[in-house]
Amino acid sequence: MGAWPHTRYGDHIIKTISSVSERHGRASATANHIADTSHEIKFSIGEIVKSLQFHDITRQQIEHVMEAIDELNEKISALKEPEDVARKAGNSILLKYSAYRPISCRRKARACRRSEQDFKKP
Repeated sequence: MGAWPHTRYGDHIIKTISSVSERHGRASATANHIADTSHEIKFSIGEIVKSLQFHDITRQQIEHVMEAIDELNEKISALKEPEDVARKAGNSILLKYSAYRPISCRRKARACRRSEQDFKKP
């Protein structure tokens, strides 16, 4: 007599279970790799967002400084004598500044505009 029929099926079942187990192991390893990669991407995106927020805040601060400098420059330029403003305000620092106003304001405004342009570059 030959081999029992259940032995032949038993070998096939064992091979199938082994194959399924091997495929499950590979799928599990792939899923773990995908999860790890996903966490790395999430972290990288978070760092990019933080960097963009920092640059945006800095750009806004520079814009506010530029606006203040432009406003100050306009007010000082509107006067016949910049020293009059300092005297009226009783401000010795402004009085010293007014002597350098034409050059200083232009330099500061240009520097602020260059900084703003640098932040706008990709």
